[in-house]
Amino acid sequence: MMQPDEVRRAVEKVLERPMPDVVWSRLNNEDLSHEFAAIGPEGLAREAEHLIGFLAHQRAFQRRGRLRSPKGVGDSADWTQAMSRLFRSHAESREDVASFRKDHLPRGLVSRSGVERRIKRWQREDPETILLTLAVPASALKDYRWDRALRPSELASLGEVWPTAIGTETLSYAVPGDPWERAVSVSPGGVLARLEGLCERLARLYGWDEAQACVFVLAGALPLIDPVKVSFQPRFGLPGAGRASIEVYDSVSAQQLQTAYGKARARWLGPRPRHLSAKHVALVVFGADKPEELTWGEWMSRWNQKYPEHHYKRSSNFVRDYRAAVRRLFEAPAWIGNPKPRRGTRKTSE
Repeated sequence: MMQPDEVRRAVEKVLERPMPDVVWSRLNNEDLSHEFAAIGPEGLAREAEHLIGFLAHQRAFQRRGRLRSPKGVGDSADWTQAMSRLFRSHAESREDVASFRKDHLPRGLVSRSGVERRIKRWQREDPETILLTLAVPASALKDYRWDRALRPSELASLGEVWPTAIGTETLSYAVPGDPWERAVSVSPGGVLARLEGLCERLARLYGWDEAQACVFVLAGALPLIDPVKVSFQPRFGLPGAGRASIEVYDSVSAQQLQTAYGKARARWLGPRPRHLSAKHVALVVFGADKPEELTWGEWMSRWNQKYPEHHYKRSSNFVRDYRAAVRRLFEAPAWIGNPKPRRGTRKTSE
């Protein structure tokens, strides 16, 4: 496997000039080795050219005053429109976009309502296939060229192979009036496979969804981008135990990011999460360590010895407060402490 520095030198050799560091930083990701094996230095050089062109396009937008950082995430409509149109303008100039449209849309772009009909037509024309993953000896593919299909004679020469997975490749797209993405299976070598590869590249470069990229290629639609995109993945069946993934443009300030995340979190968990006091934290830790052979009454006695300032008389109250603390833990904000008591509140007996 080639090292990143070797890949960069190979790409620069094709470009016949040094690659700007900002361009290399975008190419040099976790998929670099896979992309180099799939499209070679020539393909990566084309991607570098696209990035160089995109950055020049961006500077031109900035000089014309059409691209400004948003003053606030909530009031960033102008910025979103400018960035979205910048990306579409650059994507329109890509050779691979123009080539696909020339080959498969000779009469021009389709309407947004006609995207699904065109995709379904291509799906009927492509041969139906499945994706079968095989485990083969590495030496069997030493001289294999990855830019063509495997011939039957080559398949027979592989020797003993083991299937490890079966499935299909899919292409995502969107239709007007439906908030959910739709998908169709893709056959290698067909029109939809070419479209799916193109949409994947566009999505990776511009931060679009694949469905947005598909509607752009076929209908010329404007893919709107979000300055901050927050998604949540629940765990353990409790919303507060989930993980958040954040995608943000580097022109967004830390304050704008905090505001956007706060709004997204409120939609996910609900407004005004309850505070978690030091006592609640201690209850969660202590209760979670209870041995199975001890009753809650016996465990409460040990709690009273360790925390006499929070003495319990009834084990039912101890269990109730422990379970409430666990629930509150998953609803708590990022910081944990003792909030100031509200006016009119009083401490209740335990």
